[in-house]
Amino acid sequence: MKILILTGIAQELRAILQYWEDRHQEPFTYDKQGRFFILPYAGHVFYAGSAGPGLPRPAHLLRRLEWAAPDVIVSAGLVGVLRPHSAIPVGQELTIRAVQSHNEPTVYPGGPGRFVLLSVDRPIFDPGQKHDLARASGADLCDMEAYRLLKLCGRSPLALQWRIVLLKIAGDLPEQADLFRYEDRLRTRPGSGIRDRLGSWLVSVRHYRLLRIKKKGLLGLGRATEQFILSLKDMSDLPPARRSVFLPHIR
Repeated sequence: MKILILTGIAQELRAILQYWEDRHQEPFTYDKQGRFFILPYAGHVFYAGSAGPGLPRPAHLLRRLEWAAPDVIVSAGLVGVLRPHSAIPVGQELTIRAVQSHNEPTVYPGGPGRFVLLSVDRPIFDPGQKHDLARASGADLCDMEAYRLLKLCGRSPLALQWRIVLLKIAGDLPEQADLFRYEDRLRTRPGSGIRDRLGSWLVSVRHYRLLRIKKKGLLGLGRATEQFILSLKDMSDLPPARRSVFLPHIR
């Protein structure tokens, strides 16, 4: 089989590659033509790449997907938990049973899984906004890529041969909103000199806590992706117990 692992942001892709290469002798190598990292392993070929948050260049991405012509596309990345006090730890893999958009009526069923994933247009950390989204949509989690990827793949002549696996990891909780708002302020605040910026980023206790949370989420993503790759050893298809499997919406 050919399996393509696709993340929204480069940081997620780096975490996946680093986790694998720290534990295995076979490294991913970069292919300039398709702009993917490639790993032949256990009779399969794995591609890995990043598409940008929210898939900002869908036509370009679709050409890349058709060039690779995978059997399975894995949408891998961190998601936000919408409901407070959910007892979901950062870094845990979450199984998905349906994907929907915050501004389109179509719902993509899949699974088996436990959670409903809502794709939004921008990162959302505010607990009030998360509560409103969960209440209005019935969703449990949010990201920026899953719905768009399912919809985009349905436009391809290869759609009938593609299956899409959602490999989603808890990345932030409503209770941690103040830390992520703090990061956003640092990114958007006009710079007041290198010393001020370094002091804000390197000394702040909030920043240290934020880095710890992000590291935990990315380690969970690397671990779950490694387990997915290893699960295909000696298999000619997806394992029967594989969860969070979807089909493109063919248009």
